[in-house]
Amino acid sequence: MSKKMFVTLMCFVMVTFIFTFAANVPLYAQEEKEEEETEDIEDFSLEELLDVEITTAGKQVQKISDVPASVVVVTRDEIERYGYQTLTEVLESIPGLYSINDWWDGPGIGVRGFWKTVANNNLIILVNGVAQMNDIQFNYPLTKIPVPVEAIDRIEVIRGPMSVIYGTGAFLGVINIFTNEIPEEKGSMVSASFGSEKTAKLFARVSGRSGDLNYSFNASYYDTEGISVDLADLGAAPGSPTEGLLEDHEKYFNFSGTFKGFSFDLSYAESQLENMFVLPSVTEGTDTLLNATSIRLGYNKELSEKVTLNAKLSYFQTKKWWKYDYLFPGFFGNQEMGSNAYKAELTMFFRPVEDLNITLGIDYYSILDVYNMFNLPLFGLANVHNYLAADSNITTRAVFTQLNYKLSEKLKLVAGVRLEQMQKWSYEGVFLGGAANQVSVGGTYDKEDVEFIPRVAVIYYLSENHIFKFLFGKALIRPSYFESTDSFTSRIYPLDPETILTYELNYIAYLSSGITANLSLFRNELDNLIVRTTEFVNGVFIEDKDNAGQLVTNGVELSLIIKPSPTFQMELSGTYQDVKDEVNTELDVAYAPKLLGYVKASYAFTKDITLAMTGTYVDKMLPLYDETIANPDGTFGARIGQEVDSYFLLGANLRFRNLFGKGMFFNIRGSNLLDKDIFYPTTSNNNWTPVGTKGKGLSFLATLGWKF
Repeated sequence: MSKKMFVTLMCFVMVTFIFTFAANVPLYAQEEKEEEETEDIEDFSLEELLDVEITTAGKQVQKISDVPASVVVVTRDEIERYGYQTLTEVLESIPGLYSINDWWDGPGIGVRGFWKTVANNNLIILVNGVAQMNDIQFNYPLTKIPVPVEAIDRIEVIRGPMSVIYGTGAFLGVINIFTNEIPEEKGSMVSASFGSEKTAKLFARVSGRSGDLNYSFNASYYDTEGISVDLADLGAAPGSPTEGLLEDHEKYFNFSGTFKGFSFDLSYAESQLENMFVLPSVTEGTDTLLNATSIRLGYNKELSEKVTLNAKLSYFQTKKWWKYDYLFPGFFGNQEMGSNAYKAELTMFFRPVEDLNITLGIDYYSILDVYNMFNLPLFGLANVHNYLAADSNITTRAVFTQLNYKLSEKLKLVAGVRLEQMQKWSYEGVFLGGAANQVSVGGTYDKEDVEFIPRVAVIYYLSENHIFKFLFGKALIRPSYFESTDSFTSRIYPLDPETILTYELNYIAYLSSGITANLSLFRNELDNLIVRTTEFVNGVFIEDKDNAGQLVTNGVELSLIIKPSPTFQMELSGTYQDVKDEVNTELDVAYAPKLLGYVKASYAFTKDITLAMTGTYVDKMLPLYDETIANPDGTFGARIGQEVDSYFLLGANLRFRNLFGKGMFFNIRGSNLLDKDIFYPTTSNNNWTPVGTKGKGLSFLATLGWKF
């Protein structure tokens, strides 16, 4: 049976299923609805959504209506209803977000038309409030965050600059993944999943309460062979299949607990991901092994009715190894990176009068040890490494404050400022490997200027059903250790932080009892972007990095939630973003789709049986423009690959609860049901494929589990 015939058959079965149940199964009985009522956002009336409380935006509990930002909340109910297979699938469903997977270090998330080759350094990703940063590249790779979707209780997505509260890296927002919420009942779960590409997943969760102790334990194992595609179809020669060359093995462990005012969070992530970098693999695949551990201790104390103090101390350790598989069987080449760091946070929440809330904070982040070593003798790079100089730490310290003042019943003002400084640090090492020509290198980062980071917001409550948020903010991304040490080999001065200014109007409206709308108009002005520069000297291109990039994005986002009945709901979202290069004005910006579209719909046949559909549209994209590429006419400058087409991903999930007994559940999720060819644009990580890298085709994942 062909794939098209199989998809047609599956669609026919689903349609038949819908009409059969719609005709013969009654809607929820009112008494059953009351018994099964939960506290998920899906169960709230639309008018109550603004009262949903989140903690990420200001590090304290706030209602969505009072948050000075554009907010999206993804609940456990939604994750289960739509059957998302991975964290990447969840993030791809959020308006304004899209992903590009260039088969190197996992997918990178683009936000509002901005995507970088260094995966996810344009936003901060937290798990239970703990930052998941890679201290070498100052980014948040998903390979370091293999959180199973079964463990996720809620995801809070705060879009817009958040550097006042979170500092460097919160360029386009903050994503906080919660895995430690304790339900009133059925806090434990086990499940097993099997599906396409020899995918298998095991998950276990135990959570509960014992007196003043709340605890949550999550553990998972994930294994997949990865997609199979002939490299010749990507423009690589000679052609060979990628089957067995893009395997992914993940282990994840997290334990969280609270006791009176104390809190504790421990996580361990291990990813063994096969990827392709610079050149395609030829035998068993280029192996990347990552181990990451984070530990956080916290204490929250209400000193009085007006003052609350929150203190946190965190420790992070990351190690990463590569074993390269290039050119021919038996090729030798490896690389190792590692880091140790700790962070201390002290935040005070002060409410001197009823209408005024003041947040005061101190942050101290210190990277104690960083190193990067690689050994590629065939490329003339033998035992090349760099590391922090003795007694040199990469330390960032900051103080910040933010006030929320209620001017009247209809008007609220939010204003904040952060003063942040990175102290001077130095590195040492050897470069230009090979026994005959190794040279000592080193450099010092001495950009110790104190960065002034402001934000201002005005929230206007026209009525209970219409709210306007006028938002302005600044954010920055500091140059990473990796970028800085790479630049120090050819520069005489260090790089400046990248900056962004954002202007946004966010409007939330309840159009009727069954429809709500969220509209955002935004403008992002990005400056000092760190880009590769080239200079043609004596017939030779000399490459460097510099703060030479400037982009301006104007965009609009519109989301509609439609809930005509307790059994049916739909969400429609669309994003239009026009990104302009202010330096190379004649060039279209790479990796910036103009249109993004999202649709989600679900129908409950009974309280225990639901069918849900998802659709995601991503517009066409261009790859990087390289000024060093020679053209047939003797000129220089061309794209490193071809433009990739737009695509639409259709997914569906059928879920049964209380299947064989109370707590038993089963769901089957189908992704890319139309089996469309998905191509991501070529990047500098993989410019051997002019066609681009390919995404997953038609796939299924079945999950059987038990909540108890």
